[in-house]
Amino acid sequence: KKALLIADVTILAALLSLILVPNAYWMVLPAILLGSFESFWIASRRAVIADLAPPEARGQTLGTFSTAYGLASLLSPILVGALWHRFSPRIAFASCALLCALSATLLLWGYSEGRDS
Repeated sequence: KKALLIADVTILAALLSLILVPNAYWMVLPAILLGSFESFWIASRRAVIADLAPPEARGQTLGTFSTAYGLASLLSPILVGALWHRFSPRIAFASCALLCALSATLLLWGYSEGRDS
C-alpha cells in the first residue's frame, strides 16, 4: 500500500507540475518523473490486486484486472488526446491528476494491508 501511495502521490505531483509548466521545454522533468514512478505503480498495483483477491481466484482476478487495465490503456490516450485538442493540455493533465487523486483517496480509504483472505 505504501509503495502504491508513494507512486500515486508522485504521479499526481508530476501531473500537477505539467499543468503549471510555462512551455514545452519544462515538460521534460515532470515527464521523466512520471515515467519513472509509473514503474513503481505497475508493480504495486498487481500486489494490491493479488492481496484483495480470494486465494482460490487470484489468477482469474489478476487476469480480469489486466484485461480491464489493457482496455483502459487503449481508450485513455484517445480521451486525453480529445481533451487536449478540444480544450487544452492543462485540462487534459488536470483530468488525469483528478483521477490520480481519486485513486490515492480510494486507496487510503478502502484498502488495509494484511487482510485475512
